[in-house]
Amino acid sequence: MKNKLFGFALLGVASASFVLASCQAEPPAAKEGVIYQTDVESFWVGVGHAYMTFEYVEEAAEGELSGYVFKVNVDAGDGYSAWLSGIYALEEENGVYGDLTLTGNWDASSESPTTLDGTTPGVAKTYALEGGVYTIGVGIPSAGVIDFELDPVADKVGEDKEPSDGDTGSSSSEESTSTDTDTTPDKTVQVSLVGESRAEMDGMEVKAEGKLDVYTDATWEFAVKTTPGMSEDYLIAASGTWVVDMTTYVTTLTVVEETAPDSMPDALTLNVDYADPSNLVYTCEFDFVSAGMTFEFSLSNRASEPEKTVQLSLSASTEDGKAGKIDLYTDSTWALGISYYPGMDYVETASGTYAMDGYAGMTLTVVADQANVLSEDAYAVSFDAVSSPGNIVYACAMTVNVPQVGEMNFNFTATMAIPA
Repeated sequence: MKNKLFGFALLGVASASFVLASCQAEPPAAKEGVIYQTDVESFWVGVGHAYMTFEYVEEAAEGELSGYVFKVNVDAGDGYSAWLSGIYALEEENGVYGDLTLTGNWDASSESPTTLDGTTPGVAKTYALEGGVYTIGVGIPSAGVIDFELDPVADKVGEDKEPSDGDTGSSSSEESTSTDTDTTPDKTVQVSLVGESRAEMDGMEVKAEGKLDVYTDATWEFAVKTTPGMSEDYLIAASGTWVVDMTTYVTTLTVVEETAPDSMPDALTLNVDYADPSNLVYTCEFDFVSAGMTFEFSLSNRASEPEKTVQLSLSASTEDGKAGKIDLYTDSTWALGISYYPGMDYVETASGTYAMDGYAGMTLTVVADQANVLSEDAYAVSFDAVSSPGNIVYACAMTVNVPQVGEMNFNFTATMAIPA
């Protein structure tokens, strides 16, 4: 891994040819407190260089980390400086190494931050030892993901510190992580996915609401509540552990415990949409079996918008054949449509929101009236449950003045049967 040739490129400029041979640069001498130091990786066609250090910081400067700290040191042409830092924990017992865990800190709102690939700020990521090395992907601005290889045997340049009772942080024989607040991070929810599904039981529709909580300690829990009457609160249905495949970046959730046997698949796949790195979308689909019913869950950390459908439609017509309708939607909005001759599609002319006025009626508030065809800012819709027994009659008077068409007086009505 030392002194390896990075490669060369043959560049043609006019009639001359130049050969650019780039040999891997050596990292600077390890500073005091550095325990492991990787080789230098080059990028930006050999202009940029970077290496990682894993150190123990006894006393940190104000605003910096103490304890077991990793750094990504970058030279962009003006000397090395830490572009990314965080805390680390490396499992080791009698010379046998286990998992490496890194928790990075960076400003996710920055236009071009240096990041730990495949995770988010403040969230721990675990790396397995493969072929004697840990491969750590780091996102460097304008360079993409650069892979650093840490060989815990060959890259050890200093002695580990045996922590005292008052020390914070992680040593190579501990699994805990450290921060400069002298506390061990609690188990917290990294991402929570929700969704619902419906199934039938003895002719009755049952709705199940599911919640999948993925925790920072590489565990997860799936909880369910069902209606009507089966469980008013979320009840844990299954739990287990999760791991990220560093080749495909697919997260697999392994089922360890189930409240009811054979209610879940043996493993679940947590998919991530990276289209917007600042707003990752997580999804998970699986079947959950309960009381003989199969619920097909499609969970997401982004609540889906309720489907907008027409809840009630009031209609009216004029003597000269013009027709109008007011559609009231399930999302508390309304739209006015007008058809100017028989067979013509309705043209949306105005729209807004509506709200109930007790049990006597509702108010339509005008929000959009681009052609200024309405003279009022709000209109009343009355309810009449007396004149037509067994029905509710809705009524709304509205005058619409359309340029080049003229004034149209609509008396909108709708009749809805009262459920027995």
